[in-house]
Amino acid sequence: MEGDSFSGGAMANGGGGGGSGGGQVVDGKLIHTFHRSFVQVQSLLDQNRMLISEINQNHESRARVSSAAVAAG
Repeated sequence: MEGDSFSGGAMANGGGGGGSGGGQVVDGKLIHTFHRSFVQVQSLLDQNRMLISEINQNHESRARVSSAAVAAG
């Protein structure tokens, strides 16, 4: 999430071994891409939650109107 920090420590601290450190750059890019995608998915889930809540409110409102009409009728 926004407050989380990822350093890529597991891969950078001996996970791949050898090389010139280029793997650390790739790991950083991978983590950045993952984080960005996670934020996008979280945003979509938040939007869906709001829509579901609005749908539920509309459904409850219509149910009250229907039950009042049946009681009056």
